[in-house]
Amino acid sequence: KAMSYSVEFYIDLLHKIYPCKESFVVDVKHKRNKRVMGTYTPSLHRIRIYDGYSDKDNINTAIHEYAHHIHYTEKEKEAKNNRPHGPEFKLIYHALVVKAIQKGLVSNLLIDDLVAK
Repeated sequence: KAMSYSVEFYIDLLHKIYPCKESFVVDVKHKRNKRVMGTYTPSLHRIRIYDGYSDKDNINTAIHEYAHHIHYTEKEKEAKNNRPHGPEFKLIYHALVVKAIQKGLVSNLLIDDLVAK
């Protein structure tokens, strides 16, 4: 069974992976969402995680949404017109996953899981 991580856990984890330049908030919903595992709301700088999934999925979702935050807040204005899951976003997301593994913050299993999907 998955643990339910706190807002503080996610913020601390994401800051350890990469200290972003603009603050963000995390909102954890203790349930599953039929359509998405998480969302990022740029106007609020809010990462929302639906944590009714496995620990690995929840952490991966947090990193994915954090990549949206970095993409939105730290790239040039033109880049913001890029597709939300375009090449620039993917580079940021993959860099975060690699950093998290290198720093020992997440298991290598995360990358195995991503590669296998």
